[in-house]
Amino acid sequence: MIKFVFAFILAFSVMASPALAQNKKNLALQVAKIMPLEQQIMDFTDAVAQTLPTDKQPLFKSIMAKNIDVPKLRIAAQDALIKTFTDQELKVMADFYAKPEASAIMTKLGSFGEAMQPTIKVMVEKAITDAKKAGIFNEE
Repeated sequence: MIKFVFAFILAFSVMASPALAQNKKNLALQVAKIMPLEQQIMDFTDAVAQTLPTDKQPLFKSIMAKNIDVPKLRIAAQDALIKTFTDQELKVMADFYAKPEASAIMTKLGSFGEAMQPTIKVMVEKAITDAKKAGIFNEE
């Protein structure tokens, strides 16, 4: 009887596994479709462009636009989502990205990071100074 129950559980888990995998794939596809990848790329491109001389910024932006393949990026995002997140986490992400506020939040994350940068920079510089004093880094 125990062998029968064990065999039944094993068979059920093998049969259910493709359905569960397909569900996870569908969730990842849903998240990848609604993730604001284009906006994230534009924000990243703009941030990097700001570090370049003004006359080089348009050329850099056009090179980025030519070389970033958004459909291919979406496929890579879907694969990474499947590998990284659980079904429940993907469901929460899908629910989040489906809300209108998600777009505003994602757009503002770049500004949030910029606002945090000066404080983080001071803290990291202090930590590096303390680490040097403690002999962690070899000065050459």
